[in-house]
Amino acid sequence: MQSLIAVGSGGFHRRGLDGEPAKAVLPAEAHTDFIFAVICEELGFIGGVIVLTLFAVYAWRGMRAALESVDPFSA
Repeated sequence: MQSLIAVGSGGFHRRGLDGEPAKAVLPAEAHTDFIFAVICEELGFIGGVIVLTLFAVYAWRGMRAALESVDPFSA
């Protein structure tokens, strides 16, 4: 629940990297499991979309490299 509150408080643009984020209280372990919630809180919806896009590009490049490999072990 706390991570959803943190994501929602980021808004569309951003709350601000040096603003007054609630990561001291919300979520409880901001540096581990809830890093995406903290990113969305500080960078907003646009920052979250950028992070998800980078993960998609990373997965796409990995799949492309696996499909272009010459033997099954390197795939």
